[in-house]
Amino acid sequence: MNRLSVACVFALVACGSESTLVVRPTTPAPAELVPTPQLQEFAYKHLLVLPPESGVAVDEGIQIPLIRDKKTSYYMERLEKLLLSQGFEVISPEIVARVGQKAQAAGSAVARALIMGKETHADAVLLVQAISAGFAEKFYHIEDFSEVEPGLRVEEDGEYRHKETGACLYRLPYYELRMDAKMIDVQGGNVLWVGSVRETMLDSLKESWTAKLDDDCKVEEQTPFIYRDEMNSEETFDRTVSQLYDRMFLPLKKVALSGKPIPKDEPKVVVEPPKPEPKVEPPPPPPPPKPKMAVVSSTSAVLREGPGKKEAKVRGVPRKTKAEVIDTMGEWIKIKIQDGTVGWMHEKDLILPD
Repeated sequence: MNRLSVACVFALVACGSESTLVVRPTTPAPAELVPTPQLQEFAYKHLLVLPPESGVAVDEGIQIPLIRDKKTSYYMERLEKLLLSQGFEVISPEIVARVGQKAQAAGSAVARALIMGKETHADAVLLVQAISAGFAEKFYHIEDFSEVEPGLRVEEDGEYRHKETGACLYRLPYYELRMDAKMIDVQGGNVLWVGSVRETMLDSLKESWTAKLDDDCKVEEQTPFIYRDEMNSEETFDRTVSQLYDRMFLPLKKVALSGKPIPKDEPKVVVEPPKPEPKVEPPPPPPPPKPKMAVVSSTSAVLREGPGKKEAKVRGVPRKTKAEVIDTMGEWIKIKIQDGTVGWMHEKDLILPD
């Protein structure tokens, strides 16, 4: 079904008689997406995605249980899946939770985000600043279905009428979702991208809704669905969230992944004038340090591709296998076992050297 133009926010037309109301899917408000030249120049693939610290804000006017019950995790899990499907690499929630404890002492949310970004070696932090669900409603004149502004409507015993003509008004409730986010470069702390998007339930209707109204603006017949059921539907809500995410984050892929690799800081080489060699023979170089060795202590130890339970399994490792310790990240240890296989294993499955 074709969407209407942005100028035509609602379509309410007479269909055979003056008592028939048609509501067509609306065109969403334009997304406010601002990429910076730095984002367009370099590729930012490895992302630390952080939720809003204030949680999800739900308008008091929204009495729909499924919306009021949605926690921050619902929105963030759907966002992470979308980013992964676009080709981004998203740092696992387990690692995010662990490094988040180290950043608690920092002042602002941005300062904490940068600390966590550096701890996780991310290219950028995608900081979701706000998620909100708002209540909205429209009122239409029974005679011509024109929209009636707040100053021209009055409420009498739960019914709404036109202040000047006394004609009844049809009330159409709906909800609106909004998300605000920004992307920050971990190395320099520069803002790379700012996004703000709104999506209403009416934007995501699959098809037009038609209702026949009586003289008191009560619905007598409605097709092809019951409007209240549609508004309370999990499917409608999920579709609204998906369309909001698509309009906000699909354009991000075009600029965030198309640039050249991010330059890494290289140590400066200082050239000093040659010094005369001493007559005394230099001492022999010290022997190379012995590698740190660990022993697998668990009978169900698993070697993984990265530091996290969600990372892909490389292989199982038998108990008492000796392994060389290469690196650590929190509770995860990067090791090389005797046959040369390299991977990550949780510290609870190892006996580590003192």
